[in-house]
Amino acid sequence: RKKPDDISIMNYKAEIGIPASRSVDIMLRSLALKSSQLLSASDPSLVMTKRLVDNHQLSSVFFHGDDKVHASCTTDVLLASKAPVRRYADEDKVYATRDMSVPDIFPLAATIDLTKSHIYSNSSSLGYLDSFPYTNHHTLFLSMKQEWRMDQRHASALLMSYCHCVEQANRRGANSRGSDMEEPIVIHSVHTDGESFGYTCFQLNTLQTDPSKPGVKNMAWTEADRLYEKTIPRRAMLRNTKYDLYNPAVVQKVLAIVSQ
Repeated sequence: RKKPDDISIMNYKAEIGIPASRSVDIMLRSLALKSSQLLSASDPSLVMTKRLVDNHQLSSVFFHGDDKVHASCTTDVLLASKAPVRRYADEDKVYATRDMSVPDIFPLAATIDLTKSHIYSNSSSLGYLDSFPYTNHHTLFLSMKQEWRMDQRHASALLMSYCHCVEQANRRGANSRGSDMEEPIVIHSVHTDGESFGYTCFQLNTLQTDPSKPGVKNMAWTEADRLYEKTIPRRAMLRNTKYDLYNPAVVQKVLAIVSQ
């Protein structure tokens, strides 16, 4: 654990154990595995068509306006499925987004934080061979930094969800320069820092990224929970850490997501 600012280095008792990043990684993998086991006990068909993939790597190339973006995404655990995730918004709700306006941050560009570089290969990859039968990305299990706010974590998860959806759309022959999807692509994410859990659902309705042009918009839903209240002692060893107010809704919501 980190040293509190109001404790001098002379009075700080260092602790030895599993790093926070490693414990979150173990928690995510255990949660994904236990969810599959619980679902298989009630209905084996829910898990027979899905597969867990550790340390999944995806690279995608898409356009944002006139900028070509190369994205590389690392997912702690990917839940892949043979069948696509059902759409959350029907055609009427998707069409209704044509009248909605997307906030503009002009004169800043949405790609302002991206690094310009010379990339001589436009190769992209879904992270597995063409013979892999579980080609639909169902749920991303992601570890997040404790320093990030929940809205920052949601933004990171949604950006990764967008990259996954775009690459799947490209493989289906969609035009990455601005066409609408005949059938939306949907993907979930579950992200955590070990204490707080966030859930996102992203529905890709269009590859049009220019907010000034009319048309349907992509849709996203977010929610967050706290798994427990963790009290870390200031000077005692880690064995005295307290965990209170366990929230069972976290596991229930993860089960609801992976069962879709």
